[in-house]
Amino acid sequence: MTELTHEQQVDLRAAMSIWETLAAKAWEATLQRGPGVLLVHRADLRKAATGDSDPPLLSHVPAATIPEGDDFGAIIRECDPASQVPLLVRDEEGEEQLYVLEAQGEKRPPPEACYRRAQGENAPR
Repeated sequence: MTELTHEQQVDLRAAMSIWETLAAKAWEATLQRGPGVLLVHRADLRKAATGDSDPPLLSHVPAATIPEGDDFGAIIRECDPASQVPLLVRDEEGEEQLYVLEAQGEKRPPPEACYRRAQGENAPR
């Protein structure tokens, strides 16, 4: 197994700190457009992880629209949307890093549970 770089470690810590947001968005996008990958800019991800800002701006690309031969396409298509969140982090130079985030019990509930919780919190009162 390859050691993670400092940048990768920081990305993963940031993503895990906003797991519920990422998982809820991934499940919502899966319901609307099918399984795919969330896209986020590194600076937005890290800023959101500090808790001092709104959730990061996230885009979704359905796996079905990713061309064959794409560097990350096969990995993204193999992900299980019920327990995994593929996250593509883009830096300021346009370089991209793919992470496959995994649900993990109470610590990181499944995407559907995060989505339902977010819907409950956003329901009109």
